[in-house]
Amino acid sequence: MAGRPLYTRLRVAGWLRLGTPLHVGGLSLGADVDLTVAVDGQSRLYVPGTSLAGALRSRFVGAADATSADDPTGVADIGETSPRALWGYALSAEPRAGERAGVPAGRGRRITAPEARASRIIVRDALVCATRPADPALPPGAENLLAPARLEVRTSVGIDRHSATAADRILYSRAVVPAGAYLRLEIDVESGTDPDVRTLDRARLAALLDALVSGEVRLGASVSRGLGKVVLDDDVRIVEHDLTSRAGLLAVLRDPSGLGGLGGSARRTLTDLRGAAGQVDVAELITVTIVWTPRAPVMVRADRAGIVADTVPLTGAGGERDDAGKVRLVLPGSSLKGAWRAHAERILRTVAARPVRANATSTPEEFHGQLDDLCLRPAWALFGEPPRPARAADGPYDPAGAPLEASGVPWGRGALRVDDGVSARALDADEWGLLLRGELPSRLRVENLPDDGSRFTRQMLGWLADAGIAQADHVAIDRWTGGAADKLLFSVLEPWRVAWRPLTLTLDVTRLRLLEAESAGAENQDDAAPRWQVGVALLLLLLRDLAAGRIPLGGSVNRGFGDVEVERIGLRWTGHPPGEAARPTGEVTLADLLASDLGAELVDAWRTYHREENGAAA
Repeated sequence: MAGRPLYTRLRVAGWLRLGTPLHVGGLSLGADVDLTVAVDGQSRLYVPGTSLAGALRSRFVGAADATSADDPTGVADIGETSPRALWGYALSAEPRAGERAGVPAGRGRRITAPEARASRIIVRDALVCATRPADPALPPGAENLLAPARLEVRTSVGIDRHSATAADRILYSRAVVPAGAYLRLEIDVESGTDPDVRTLDRARLAALLDALVSGEVRLGASVSRGLGKVVLDDDVRIVEHDLTSRAGLLAVLRDPSGLGGLGGSARRTLTDLRGAAGQVDVAELITVTIVWTPRAPVMVRADRAGIVADTVPLTGAGGERDDAGKVRLVLPGSSLKGAWRAHAERILRTVAARPVRANATSTPEEFHGQLDDLCLRPAWALFGEPPRPARAADGPYDPAGAPLEASGVPWGRGALRVDDGVSARALDADEWGLLLRGELPSRLRVENLPDDGSRFTRQMLGWLADAGIAQADHVAIDRWTGGAADKLLFSVLEPWRVAWRPLTLTLDVTRLRLLEAESAGAENQDDAAPRWQVGVALLLLLLRDLAAGRIPLGGSVNRGFGDVEVERIGLRWTGHPPGEAARPTGEVTLADLLASDLGAELVDAWRTYHREENGAAA
């Protein structure tokens, strides 16, 4: 059977370490959570190759599309050097559901006939492992696999914008693979006859692996809320197979991994691939680092009570190499992102003089309606579009029922990514597990410490005090008697003296540019995405207010928790397109950026946008 020409094949084998928890949805292992993780046919935790390939493709094809102002869809000219030719594509001349006939599939040109090409990159399924073999080329064994019992649970709740309380029926839980686990990475890149394309393939593979080494690629769901960070271990193996000669073909058959050193299979390094000539498009990113200290207890409560206290802070496995058997206090990215999104909406509603609507009923649809005001479009660009109205599974598609999609702007996920905040000090996982489950750790069993409840509780509280966590008892007061209300005494483990690592935010300016370009062809410009500078300016306003102490973090912020002091905010701008004004080199402070010419450009774009949207009063 005829096929595409195959001259060389680059084969990559390595290990991805999870820097944060990971969620890739799949069939249920049980009914304990709403969103379960994927398992293969042997009930092993894994990440499908489709999920891996999709994340990698989005990272590099999206960056290439954003470099073309005339054709941001990337379909005007798909040649052999196009990243779409490497990753594959499928273009249809027929309108999709909800589109009108005759509308071009892309802004660059009209698709008159179906076009498609298979990907030249092959990405295999990745098993989830607790440990990895010392040799990166060896596949994982049964002893390396992560047991499903080690999965963690993250619970999320929506906050009503008017009452500032939990929104009705907006509560769900998801199972996540803990940080510190490993994923097996296996990638093949197949190249044809053109030597220039082969050289470019090497350069693109190097860019892909460099992005994985630096932790720039996220996998799975909720990547903008702290999940899915992976880091490629340095001992990755790269082999280039020569398939143009008899010796090369025999070497592949005898030694598919390329480790035997047979003729026709050459070992490569990342340095070799980086030295390949060729232009590789990279995403334009702004990385924000926030060094902060708590002025009051800062915590998100766990979804279960402890045996020492009723309310305990949320913890999770550490993502560092030396964190085995340890846990760290966690501020989930979903909590941080929610706090910043709510504050961004307050800023936009204040400028537009459009207060949030009070809900007549407590339905999820009413809550979603608080998020879809058109004055909040800059927040959509940063944090993602509001949920669309649900429709019956067997009902017809109604574009009028989905105004965001009908506007022609593919808002989708937000451009801002917020990582989890974690404590600087790691705690012993056995002892922390005792707080939650009442299971005696091995240290207590070996030392034969007394199991008397009160004495044991004092020992645990002493251990917690050494970690900077204190127990506080609270009681409700009866409004008539002025005494303690019956059965309303509860205790909280409060992290008073816990140091935290810097918070990290990443803004994908490439995505903001794509949204702006797509909006140029929208029928209704009232629904168009703002200029990319407006999104960046909104982020700077959030950072300014955080530094001023206007944004509390975590839970119970109306009860003395959540106050923080920002010591330093650093911003690093990387990958900006050629031909534009120079960006700051290295890390700059927020004050320095606002005082620069670029800062003046961002401020001017912000004022112009609101002047046009809201009139001279803005």
